[in-house]
Amino acid sequence: MTPTFIRSQYPPHVLEAWEWIEIYCPHYSTIGRDWQTMDNMTEPKELALMHLETLRRANMIEIENAPPRGNFVKHRLDYNQPKYITCPRCRGYDLEKQWCLVCDKTGFILNPQSNN
Repeated sequence: MTPTFIRSQYPPHVLEAWEWIEIYCPHYSTIGRDWQTMDNMTEPKELALMHLETLRRANMIEIENAPPRGNFVKHRLDYNQPKYITCPRCRGYDLEKQWCLVCDKTGFILNPQSNN
């Protein structure tokens, strides 16, 4: 699988959140884990929380504890993650997705035929 193909399996808002978290949230390693944190960030925490919520809804992060203290593990983008399809209700159109409750206004849903 090429990186381009793997990225094509995710909606744009998930990719944007994944990349933003990768760039702006500091990393610290432990044995076998690549933790990231919201401590000592130069960017606004409100934006980080918004992107974390996007990744949480996409099942792409593990949060250290509940409520989150700011430490988390972000999963890799790979083809074993759940696949997304265009929402059947709003069809991903901007005008319709702003009211859609099926996809929570994103235009994408998890593929029910996905094996994950």
